[in-house]
Amino acid sequence: MTNNRGNIVFKKRKRNIYKRGLGISLLIISSMIIGVTLSSLMLDQEIAADINKQDKEPKSVTEEMNIENLVKSTMTSIVAILSYGDEISNDNVKIGSGIICNEKGYILTVNHIVHGKDNIHVKLNNGKIYDAKVVGYDKYFDIAVLKIKENGLKAAKFARNSSVKLGDNILLLSSTFSEENVSIISKGTINSISKKKDYLGVEIDEVFDNEIIFSDSFSRKDSDGGVLINYNGEVVGINNFDIRKEIDQNQYSVAISIDKMVDTIEQIMRYGFISRPAIGIYGGNVFSTKGSESIGVYIHDIKKDSGADYAGLRPTDIIMEINDIKVGSMEELIDIISNYNVGESVICKIKRNNCIEEVTVRLGRQD
Repeated sequence: MTNNRGNIVFKKRKRNIYKRGLGISLLIISSMIIGVTLSSLMLDQEIAADINKQDKEPKSVTEEMNIENLVKSTMTSIVAILSYGDEISNDNVKIGSGIICNEKGYILTVNHIVHGKDNIHVKLNNGKIYDAKVVGYDKYFDIAVLKIKENGLKAAKFARNSSVKLGDNILLLSSTFSEENVSIISKGTINSISKKKDYLGVEIDEVFDNEIIFSDSFSRKDSDGGVLINYNGEVVGINNFDIRKEIDQNQYSVAISIDKMVDTIEQIMRYGFISRPAIGIYGGNVFSTKGSESIGVYIHDIKKDSGADYAGLRPTDIIMEINDIKVGSMEELIDIISNYNVGESVICKIKRNNCIEEVTVRLGRQD
């Protein structure tokens, strides 16, 4: 094991990873990726060396041994992913990583590396390659659940009600789809936790306002879909290369928090889709005259053919309560609605033209 603060790279003995039946095309693609991977590894080592030059603090032998044991126990759940369409070209091939989320062959990854791809292959940490199918996806979390024909896999542990804090030590784990069975481990520290909308400037509708975890762990292209784990070995975030590009975070890691994602993953595994209830509005928080307290949700726009549309809600209405529960913000509205099922009705107390009214809204399914 190479002890680098920026990257710790574990190399296992070479294996013949080419499974009978995958065909010549997969062999060609893998050969192309080997060259890219090895050149990237050299670049990573240079960056790691530069980081180590600046790191004057002595390293604890015990800490390093604990990290090594943690990596060994967790890497068996990390997979490499290769996807492409009918035609093979540099623009059509996607590479990334994923995590085993169920022992019956379910794999979690980011949706943008598999969406719309006809051919998806998963390489386990032991070098075996499998064809994979998309079970379902969620565009708001940008995640997809894949399925391979295998049982008895080691599933990762997901943090529930995660208490991730600034300054926490984490590891970014990923894998590469190359002939050498290479695992990439980058050690870092969480340096920021923010809301997705704060960075992307998107219009707010009734979706979970995902938390983004920023860390100084080094992220590369095939780390897309890799995982952030805490020192208890629990997954706290899914690395997302596309969001990193959107907010221009250079080489550092940007991950979507796992906190509100676990129920979504379980729904996709069970049903093949996510059924998320919604009123059907675009809105924002309304603040009191004091300016510091949010006292309701201001409706900017109504989604056509939604429950809000059929119930007669209008732009400029302010939602103050749902079923006698005060709504202080869009985040609170989402939390309240999530306790109900699609098709159920809720009573919204609204303020319209300085008058208080009650409107019954049947919840629809979030698009």
